[in-house]
Parts: sequence; C-alpha cells; structure tokens
Amino acid sequence: MLFWQRLDTGYAEATSMRYTEEQLAAVQAFRELKSLKIKALAGTGKTTTLLAMAEQDHRKGLYLAYNREISSSSSSKFPSSVVCKTAHAMAFSQLSPELKEKTQRGLFLRNDQLARFLNRRVGFSEAESRRYATPIKEALHWFCVSADPHPSAEHLAKAIEMASFDIDPDKLLLAIPAVWESVTAAGGELPLGFDAYLKLFQLSGAALPFDYVLADEGQDMFPAIQLIIRNSGAQQIWVGDPNQQIYEFNGAENAMRQLDELDEYPLTLAFRFGEWLAELVAPLLRQLGETAVLQGNPRVNTRRGGRSQRVRIARGNATLLGSLVKAAKQERKVHVLGGTNKLQGILLSAEQLIKKRGAGVGLFSGLWSWQEAREKAVKPGNHALRAVVELIDEHGLGNIQECVQSSCGDEEDAQTVLSTVHQAKGQEYPGVAILDDFRRKPEYVATYGGRDFFAPPSDMVRLLYVALTRAEYELFVPMSLARRFGIDTELTADRCRRPRRTEVAVEEPPTVEKDEPPPLLWPRPHPIELRPISSSNLIRAPQLKQAEVRESPWDQWGLRLIVLVGILANLAMLDYKGYIDLVSVTEYLGEHLRFGR
Repeated sequence: MLFWQRLDTGYAEATSMRYTEEQLAAVQAFRELKSLKIKALAGTGKTTTLLAMAEQDHRKGLYLAYNREISSSSSSKFPSSVVCKTAHAMAFSQLSPELKEKTQRGLFLRNDQLARFLNRRVGFSEAESRRYATPIKEALHWFCVSADPHPSAEHLAKAIEMASFDIDPDKLLLAIPAVWESVTAAGGELPLGFDAYLKLFQLSGAALPFDYVLADEGQDMFPAIQLIIRNSGAQQIWVGDPNQQIYEFNGAENAMRQLDELDEYPLTLAFRFGEWLAELVAPLLRQLGETAVLQGNPRVNTRRGGRSQRVRIARGNATLLGSLVKAAKQERKVHVLGGTNKLQGILLSAEQLIKKRGAGVGLFSGLWSWQEAREKAVKPGNHALRAVVELIDEHGLGNIQECVQSSCGDEEDAQTVLSTVHQAKGQEYPGVAILDDFRRKPEYVATYGGRDFFAPPSDMVRLLYVALTRAEYELFVPMSLARRFGIDTELTADRCRRPRRTEVAVEEPPTVEKDEPPPLLWPRPHPIELRPISSSNLIRAPQLKQAEVRESPWDQWGLRLIVLVGILANLAMLDYKGYIDLVSVTEYLGEHLRFGR
C-alpha cells in the first residue's frame, strides 16, 4: 500500500508526485464518475488526492473549503477549471442586491440590539428582553444550520438546554417568527448574519452549476450544507476524518457516517509526521473505535520537543488568555491565530459584570455581578471560568486588555503563536506544544472499586487527536495529559522511543591476581617519585577529599599542613577540567618551603 503506482493513463508517471495505492484507488474511482467518500486520517494527503482528481479532469468543479483561509490558499493550487469557495461564500453570491446591501450594515446580531427589538416589536418587558435575547439567538442558529424548512421544537430544545435559567417555550415560539422575518427582510432592522443567508440559500433549492463537488471536512458539516450538496445533481466526493469531528457543539454533523450508500476509500499513510507521532496517537484512535491503523512517514523524523515551542495549542480560550498574558509579561511578540475577537469578548463580558452594566454572556452567561462569577468559579467543573476569574483578579482587567490589544497582528513576525484546537484545525507547524487544559469534569469521572478514574469522553479525545496531529517534527505533550488519556508515557518522556530492555548474557573477563595492589596517585608512599607531566600525573579535585594520608618519616601533622598549603596555593593552577598537577604542587612546595626534591 505504501508503494507508488501509476494509473492506466500514465497520470502518475507523467507528474512529479508519488501516490500511494490508497490515493490512486480513490482517483481511479473518481475517473469512473462515481460518487464516493474518502476517509482520510490526519496528515494523509487528502488535498493531494483531490488535486490529483482535479488536474486530470477538465470538467467544471467546485472545491467546497472549510473556511476562508483554506479557500484562499487552495485557489492557487487547483486548476482554473475548479472554483474554490466556502459554502457561505456560495450562499452570499446568490443573494439579491438588496440583501447584499443590507449585509454592509452589519452581520452580527448583538444581544442589546435584539433586546430592544423584542421590547418594541414583540411586546416583551425590558427584563424579559434582556433575559431571552441569548436563548432566541441560539434557537435561531440551530434552525439556520439545520436542514429543516421551519423552526421546530427541536431547535427550541437546544436553546433551552444551553440556558442556565428556566425558559418559557411559548415565549420563544412567539418571538422567533418575528425575529426571522426582520432578519431576512431587506428593510428589517435586525442584521442578516452568516447563518441566515446560508439558510436562505438552502431554502431556495438553487442548483450548483458544477459537474462535480469536492466537499472537504465532511465530518464537521452543517446539515443545511449537506442538503445543498446532495441536491446539486453533481458527482460528489466527500472527504473527511470522523475522528476529527470537533464542531458538534455548534450544530455540525458527521456526514461521513451518514453516507452508507457510497463506497469508502481510506487514506492511512501520514505524509506530515513520522512513526513516533503515529504511535503516540494510536491509543486515542482505539478509544474512538477506529479500526484503520494510522501509519507514520518513515522519512520524517518526528520526536518529542521542549515545552517552549513557537506554536502552542490550547483547548479553550481561557487558557489561551492566560498564556497570552504570560508571554506578554516576558515581552514576547504574540500572535493569536484567528484574531483576538473572542478574547476581547470574554473581557468585555467580564467588564460588564464588574461595572454591573448587565448580564454576562458566553463564559459568564446567566451571571449579573463579578461576585457571582467568583462564587460560581470555585464550584466543581468550572475550570475555564475559574481560570479567567483568577487571572483578572491577579493582573487586573485593564492590564489584560492592554496585553490583548498589543498582540502581534502578523503571524510571521510573532515569536509565539497561540491557538485553540478549533482555530488550528487544518494547519500544520514544524513544532507544537500542547497546553494542559483538557481538564477533568465531574461528568467525566467513573468510579470503580471505590476509586475515581478519568473517563475522557469522545469529544475531548477527538480534540486532543486534532491538536497532536498539527505537528510535523517536534511535539511537546505534558506527562499528566498523556496519563489521563492513556498515551504511552515512554513516548512523551524521552526525545525518542526507549529501546526495550533485553537480557543479554555477558561473560565476565577472568580476574588477574596481583601480588601487590597498584600504588595510589595521591598521596604517594615515601619516597615521592617524580615523573614528567602526563595524564598519569593528573588527578581530579573531588578525589582529594577521599585521599588517605599514610605514615611517612615526616611528621604526620606537618605533612597535612604541607598538603593543605599546597592545595590552597595551587588553586589558580586548576584548568577548565578541574585537574591538579602533582609535579607543579611539589615544585611549589620545594621552592617556597625549602623541602627540595
């Protein structure tokens, strides 16, 4: 499977690329105009496989990228017959001129903006408007990313589940239609956001004007986008790794597990990293139920690195914020991958609680004062909240805001690059350090035999798997993190795998009996024999402490005094290896103390 082959058409032979049997099997199926799915484990060259498909096909194709950055970088790689866009970019291109003009006035629906609308247009009181703004936004999001044509009780249930207080479902049902109408109307006062115009594109049923669609990151795809692709009528190539699904909390679903009618083509040889890293993540894949074996690239020497790697990946923004402050205190140029908007949002919500301007959002959702945040932070399971509260109490909100604002905007100029797992998705770096914030929560603890054991849920295992496989050559994994997730600690403890110990029978050399023991270098029995300076005349300083003073014709105390004075007087003669020249000592004593030779 690891050997290069060529297609019947000689495509692989005509190019400078070398492909595995797995890659060529998927390309051959594409040439036969089959719709298929490619299960590509981390770093196994899925983009290279898609490029091989597109470069030998002159039909009009669409590469549906996961985000704008990947879309921009892919445009220079794929041939001109392939259009590289995100699903949201495709949806935006289908908007009417009036709705496009509306998006220029803003794309984000703020809580205070929605609260004023609920108060004036729906008839909520001011208190109810502030209280229900966040749940209504959540319900609207779940409806927009779903494949459903109308809001339903399922979307409301998601919003109610995420809220930290009791919610009246009837009030949600009353408000959502009015909010949706204002969002989608050209003259509506509420902004048309990303999710909203994606939903409009899905509801329109517009066909995609392409012969084939390359759908990347199929394991994290909104049901609305899946429906758009399925109804396109084009040849469909679904690519993804089910073990890298990390956006389930946001409404994304794993399309790779739902396309049972399509043939599956696996990619298991990693080009990005070596065998050490493949062996490191093997326990995580087993925990996720993966039967395929990820193979490392034998030509890449991936090894354990130090914790001071340039790129550092955390699970959440709370740890990222603490690392940013620490690096800023060390006067290092710090770049936050994906920008600092989320970090600024956390600080803005904390500022609202400190100044008692209203209810917190996000991490501080359902809280109305900083004292409430402190009380909630000390409760079990609130690791992220506790980290942010302690950080603000220690350094001050103003100082932390200055650190965030002073972060480096250009990744190339930064000395340290910080990222969450979600922002690092799809990226690769020469060296990566993993921050240990994959913490234990009460619901993750299993009790057996009277003891508590950490039972990591599948979503945390997938997050760690994505984080580890961003590295190419060096990776630092905290030992405590490796133990909690069942990773081989021998791999994380050493720079390379320790060789297994084997019992080897060694025949000891025969002992040679001597009549007399060899003489000591220092002090020598009387008389002292002088020889030219050589390695045999050198003795390490620490051995002087264990030297045994033997009897001689000299007075015992006089000899000790002579030795002490000689050592002190010749400390300047110590070279960089810490040796003492016995001949120099003797000559010094003979000249200054008149003992002669």
